[in-house]
Amino acid sequence: MSINKGPKLKIVPFEVHGSRLDIGKRWQKWLTRFERELKYSGIDPSEKSEMAQMALLIHVGTEAEDIHDSLPDPVKPEETEEAQWTAYRKSVSKLSSYFMPQQSNDFAIFELMNTKPLAGETTRSY
Repeated sequence: MSINKGPKLKIVPFEVHGSRLDIGKRWQKWLTRFERELKYSGIDPSEKSEMAQMALLIHVGTEAEDIHDSLPDPVKPEETEEAQWTAYRKSVSKLSSYFMPQQSNDFAIFELMNTKPLAGETTRSY
């Protein structure tokens, strides 16, 4: 019986703790490095989706894996075809939606209301 082993990637687990201000950028960098290592090891996520998903969940680290497992399944984007909505893409979508910063209209209004003109600034330039 042949056992198919996954890729041996040399990537450190994603650090979920730290500043929430830069976690989105850190996640994007980590994911880019991970996908680069996947391609280097010969795994194409579009062809071997389940193998890529398992590699993602193993190498992302136990804390991020627990976050992944606690999140609901994402909704397929309208522009994505059914064949492209693979298990790997679903997992990446789950984690990206969790780690990437969200737009907040309330915060934008708060920032706008706290904007004050500088001393000597004209109304036109304000």
